[in-house]
This record gives sequence, structure tokens and C-alpha cells, in this order.
Amino acid sequence: MKVMANPYTIANAVLELGDNTFENACSKIELVPTYANPTFDAVDGSSYTVGDAARRTLELTYAQDHVDVEALHEYLLANDGTVVGFEFYPQSGGKGFAGEVLLRAGKSGGPSKAVATADVSLPVNGKVSRVEVVVDPEQDPEQDPEQDPEQA
Repeated sequence: MKVMANPYTIANAVLELGDNTFENACSKIELVPTYANPTFDAVDGSSYTVGDAARRTLELTYAQDHVDVEALHEYLLANDGTVVGFEFYPQSGGKGFAGEVLLRAGKSGGPSKAVATADVSLPVNGKVSRVEVVVDPEQDPEQDPEQDPEQA
């Protein structure tokens, strides 16, 4: 069976941290897995690699904003060390990821005559789940399968 790829671009992503959405502050959002593959080397010369589950981090590049108290930069500074729920949808309206992250503050400042950005790596607690967007028909009547198309 030939499986066709369906590539996409990150253009309308959604990022929720706690009760806030921050996708408009980010130029990069990545959920990155890392693996530790410990090896046991036996005295007879044989070796065994033990696999483990992925540990993930939520990697963000974002614009520094020191003016708006609700900006992502200020949110991370104020809540450094706090665990919050997150949801990340690479495409708005599509499948996403959910879990919990440990908030970390990013850097402040940068080079002269450049947009001040920061990179931060937020450790994910436990496993990540796959989630799908649930559309509220009252907010978007076009998505309501019960609605008569003639009345839309």
C-alpha cells in the first residue's frame, strides 16, 4: 500500500499555555523528543541497548515584549518554575498535542538594531497526548453538521 504524504507549512498554528494563547508572539513552536539509549556492555563482549520513552521539550522562539504585562515574555518571567497545561496545534483546526510544561523565563535583551527575540526550552512533564480541535457551533456555525446548508 502506498501511503501519500500530506506536507504542510506552519502558518496558522495555535499555542495555549495555561489559560492564554500566545501564537502571535512566536516565530517557532516545536515539540522536540529526546531519547536516552543506555547501553549495557557485558564482559563477554556483547552489548545491549535499552530503549526508553521519549522525553519532550516545547521549544519556542518569541518576540520579547517588555511593555504589555500579558505578553509571553512577561508571562514566562512571572511564572518561571510553574507547571501549566499546554496545547499546540501545528495547523489551526487540525490535530494537536496536549500535556503539561514547566515554564522557564527566556533571555532579555539582544543585539543593537535587531528585533529582540528569545528562545526557551520548556520541559514537558510525562507523556504528550494527541488531541483534536472541538469546534463550538455557536462560534462557527459553518462547522455545525446539524445546520441546514440552505440557512447558512
